[in-house]
Amino acid sequence: MNHARHTEGAFETVIEASMLAHGYVSEPAAGFDREKAIFPEAVLEFIRNTQPKEWKALEALHGPKTGAQILRRRA
Repeated sequence: MNHARHTEGAFETVIEASMLAHGYVSEPAAGFDREKAIFPEAVLEFIRNTQPKEWKALEALHGPKTGAQILRRRA
């Protein structure tokens, strides 16, 4: 059996390629917050895009600190 093909790295590569082929978008590792275990900007963009009325209501309360407040509350 060829063990070089059966590694964690090879498995991750196959999974990532499959996900990208089906519409997933890769995020740059530099944007990952290890402490919170999320991509903060991706989370905020998702909320803005999927819940625009709620985002506007939160912005009315928190102004430019809305994103920071959401990320703080998420923890």
